[in-house]
Amino acid sequence: MVQIYLPDFQGDDFFELMPKHKEFISILIEKGHIISYSVNAERTKGWIEMNARTREEVKSFVSRFPIKKFIRYDINEIMISDGEAYRFPRLVLN
Repeated sequence: MVQIYLPDFQGDDFFELMPKHKEFISILIEKGHIISYSVNAERTKGWIEMNARTREEVKSFVSRFPIKKFIRYDINEIMISDGEAYRFPRLVLN
């Protein structure tokens, strides 16, 4: 799990990079490197559940984020992650 700390002031330089950042995140999701990507309503923190073999692999992805120069981050290895997305779809009997 990568916890991202976004800057208090997000100026034009930051927002100009958003389209490239969103595109890069989408690519990582499509390739299965990112399982989930969330940002709080205040846009001060984000959480990225990543699928990687090592901490260095996670760092290599984060180092290529277009917004990298604006963020700080922590990496924590997850032991358990569960949710509705990991379950079989609910049966609907019509």
